[in-house]
Amino acid sequence: MPVVIIEGVNGTGKSTLAEALSERYNWPVVRPWRANPDQHLGVADGGEQGRLRALGIPANTFVDDFYVAEMLRVLGQSAILDRSMGSGIAYGLLDGTVGKKDVSPILKEWARILDAQGAFYVHLACPLKVSQERAGAKRLTSKEYGALTRTFDKVLQRVPFAKARIDTSIYDLADVQRLVWGGMNKAGLNPPYDD
Repeated sequence: MPVVIIEGVNGTGKSTLAEALSERYNWPVVRPWRANPDQHLGVADGGEQGRLRALGIPANTFVDDFYVAEMLRVLGQSAILDRSMGSGIAYGLLDGTVGKKDVSPILKEWARILDAQGAFYVHLACPLKVSQERAGAKRLTSKEYGALTRTFDKVLQRVPFAKARIDTSIYDLADVQRLVWGGMNKAGLNPPYDD
C-alpha cells in the first residue's frame, strides 16, 4: 500500500493538500513530528499520538519518520505523511550532515523503507512572496526560504522513487490533487480512482 510524502516550505499548502487527499481517498494523515514533545512547549500533541496508535503504531516513545514509514509498510497501511519543514533529511542536506553525521546513510535507509512501502514524494513549492502571504506569523525570511528551497530541490534530486515538484501558485488545489494522482498512477502505485 503506497504512502504519499508531502514536503515543502511554509505556506506551500502541505497540510491543505494532505487533508484534501485524505478526504478524497480515505487515507489517514500522519504528522509524526507532532507526536513528539515540542522543543518550545515541552508537550506532545495527544491527538497525533492517538492517530498513530489507531493505525497500530505505538506512540509512547520518540516517533520519527523512518519508524512510522516502516510501521506503515509492516501493517500494509496507506497513509499521507505531512512532513515537518524541519525534517532531519531536509535540514541535514543544508550542510551535508544530520547531527554531524554523513547524511547519505540516512537517505539510503529512508529510500529503502519507502521503496519497500511504495511511495510517492511530493515537493510543493511557490515563490517567496506567496509563501510569506500564506504563512502569516510562520513566514520565512528570504534567507531561510532560499536555503530551504535549495534543500528540498536537493532532496527531490536524490529521491530514487516516484516524485513530483508542484508549484502551488500556478495550480489550484483540485489540479494539484490530479497531478498527484496522475504521478502515482504513472508510477504504478494504483491510487484510488480519481473522478
